Amino acid sequence: MSFEFTTHQGLYELIQIINKKFYKPSCENIIYLEEISNENAIAYIISLRDAYSHLVKIYEVNSITTHDNKVKIESHLERYSGHLERLLFDTYQKIISIKTNELYSQLPDKDKINIKTQIAIEVKNLRIVADGTTVDQKIEGYKKIIDLIEDIYKKFIK
Repeated sequence: MSFEFTTHQGLYELIQIINKKFYKPSCENIIYLEEISNENAIAYIISLRDAYSHLVKIYEVNSITTHDNKVKIESHLERYSGHLERLLFDTYQKIISIKTNELYSQLPDKDKINIKTQIAIEVKNLRIVADGTTVDQKIEGYKKIIDLIEDIYKKFIK
């Protein structure tokens, strides 16, 4: 992701893009995880705090036009975005883990191995991605796996 900006408005728009792409879905996933696990998602909330600390440091810089300050802001934007990106992928992985464990516990034995293999291949393919794979493609991949698990659940568990 490019972090180029020349005005406060441009900086604000960059932060909005990051929040839309990573923060909002991460928060939605955290809430969902808390609902399906009946536990507080403390580790994920701590990750949000860590990301927020970089966002705060961006707003501590008075002038965004000097080279040194721009470098500081870009560094914190990168860290902010990085924390949120990892958080989003971590929450997707946890959702997949919870959903697959629930699914496997209810599947008929004769179908378990085939379905476990199918899901494992999808997860492996998503984790071992080509260098050209975009963040958006990874996000879609996680959503696809969650949808696959839900479809299997509907098909086999009635």
